Amino acid sequence: MMKKLMKRGILAAAVVALVSLPFQQVFAKTFDDVPERHWAYESVEWGSERGLIEGYPDGLFKPSRIVTEAEFLAMLLRAYGGGIEMTDKVHWADPYYAQSYEQNYPTLGLNNHELRSSPINRMRVAEIIAGTQGVNYEGRNAIRFLLQEGLAQGSNSNEVIVDNYGGDQFLTRAESVQFIQNVWTKGVRDDNGNPILLPRPEEPNDPDDLEDWTDPQPTPPDPNEPPIEEVEGVVIEDGVVVDLDFDRMSPDDMADAVSERLFNDFNFVYEENSRGTIVAGFKDDTKTLDVSYQRFANGMTHVTGNPRNDERVVGAMKIMIQELGVPFTEEIENLIKEGKEGESTQIANVLIGVQGVSTTGVNIVVLEGKLKK
Repeated sequence: MMKKLMKRGILAAAVVALVSLPFQQVFAKTFDDVPERHWAYESVEWGSERGLIEGYPDGLFKPSRIVTEAEFLAMLLRAYGGGIEMTDKVHWADPYYAQSYEQNYPTLGLNNHELRSSPINRMRVAEIIAGTQGVNYEGRNAIRFLLQEGLAQGSNSNEVIVDNYGGDQFLTRAESVQFIQNVWTKGVRDDNGNPILLPRPEEPNDPDDLEDWTDPQPTPPDPNEPPIEEVEGVVIEDGVVVDLDFDRMSPDDMADAVSERLFNDFNFVYEENSRGTIVAGFKDDTKTLDVSYQRFANGMTHVTGNPRNDERVVGAMKIMIQELGVPFTEEIENLIKEGKEGESTQIANVLIGVQGVSTTGVNIVVLEGKLKK
């Protein structure tokens, strides 16, 4: 049907790239089922601010609900002002499929409305997103491209490989917003620095240009994170701790060690989110409290609390930091309550630093264990 509406190339002179349009920021909605401790909270807030997503009448976002191909395509192209104006559209998504046809994006529902309403899996998402970056890859090669460009990490950020991407899994609403935010913030840009979507080439690209990604790759340092403070006895290469003597404590081990104390002392209940982070949360009539623990392969441990000035949050963070064998001194307590981003101190052969901070929350970085001499 779509091929009868137009022939590819009619708009080729005009459709070189979809450029992101200035958006009118709207009041970000909050959703009861996406609290601040949810792994997709920041992405959902980002999409809500840009008017890309809406909730349901019951006030929920339903982050685990499966997304159809038409829904994902529309959300992606709307972020860039896409969608061809049509006066004779039959299906609500016709403008987006017309645009994807012009851009040669690999959709299944171009001429089949039933497939438009079918769930889209993460493999197809990888192929479409790769196409928006001006390359033509299929299947596992498309996933390799996304991992190489930092447009996806998969289910385990500490083991970024193709098999952990989950190509055969259906895409959820939360994941779709995360993908689009990744493309917006890390994808191709024009000469003026504006995010753009490129046409997909007709000919496939050479897979030999891609890294293998079948074995775990070291996670590249985040350029937006403050550098780790140089400390005697710690060897740091490219922002990653490579020589530090410590006993690793997995999130599961931390949960086993402190969950009973956190519940008895603060009524915090542990749960594991989809990123593998252990989160302890508590909610009363006036506020939501949470603390979390995450262990990274590069030697860093994150102990996060929100809000930072609540004594129950400080107490819960104290329990976890002490479980790592770190004396909880007044200096550490001040870092939690008042520390500025990037501020750090060395206490009892342990480097404690504030990596992330907001008006309410704080993310403490701990390099635990005795430093090598």
